[in-house]
Amino acid sequence: MSRELRLRIIFGLLYAVSIVGFLFIGKIGAHILLIVLGLLLLWEFFNNSYLIEINKKALSLQMTFFHILFIASGFYFINEQGILLALIAVSLIYNTVNIVSLLSRQAAVIYYKPVWFHSFFYLSLPILLAVLMNKFVPSFHWYLLYLFIVVWLCDVGAYFVGKPFGKKKLYAKISPNKTWEGFLGGGALGLITAVFIHRITGSLSLEMWIVLGIMIWVISVFGDLIESSFKRHYGIKDTGTFIPGHGGFLDRLDSFIFTLPFYAFFILKFAL
Repeated sequence: MSRELRLRIIFGLLYAVSIVGFLFIGKIGAHILLIVLGLLLLWEFFNNSYLIEINKKALSLQMTFFHILFIASGFYFINEQGILLALIAVSLIYNTVNIVSLLSRQAAVIYYKPVWFHSFFYLSLPILLAVLMNKFVPSFHWYLLYLFIVVWLCDVGAYFVGKPFGKKKLYAKISPNKTWEGFLGGGALGLITAVFIHRITGSLSLEMWIVLGIMIWVISVFGDLIESSFKRHYGIKDTGTFIPGHGGFLDRLDSFIFTLPFYAFFILKFAL
């Protein structure tokens, strides 16, 4: 086993155990986790987006603080599910525009100016949606855990199938290391994981978990490709160095954060 793979496994497990630990605490743990992850994601996004080095960190801190204040205000003042659904719809439209742009123009739109606009729709709004879902939906912290697990296992399947067997490139211009073989391997393990979650928890019907498994698999890949498009635009390999062998938090959470609005909509409309 190579040193890189050992680092990837060790720190990947530490990262996963930390997230699972917060979610096992319950709603409060989920709120804390979401706010902390939001801070880290926004810091990385702004720190990699601003091209002028002068006051780069100061600007990143100011904008991160503003966005967290927005999320906290949303938690305290939004008390109707109708508003939550409207926010989910806005987030879905934004993410769909990114997908269409990626497919038609081979480039996502998240790096176009103004940066604050995309930081709001790409990161702050999904975090707010997760916070509000955790507020309105009983036991949503468990659904968050399920989403993390399926996304992780899709990524694991893609890595361990794509690395040794990957031949046909999935989207070479955006992410040259991704292959169709890895894509299918990730989907297979993601579906098995979704079925396993159904068998263990009984939280939803088997049919719903199969649909969720397919949705998470496909949307999470788009989330990964869109973040890769962002990195290519700014000429960076990783968004940070927080997690050895994995890069930054945005590198690890790109699929999760992009899938959140679709997942929240499905849970709110079809699973409750």
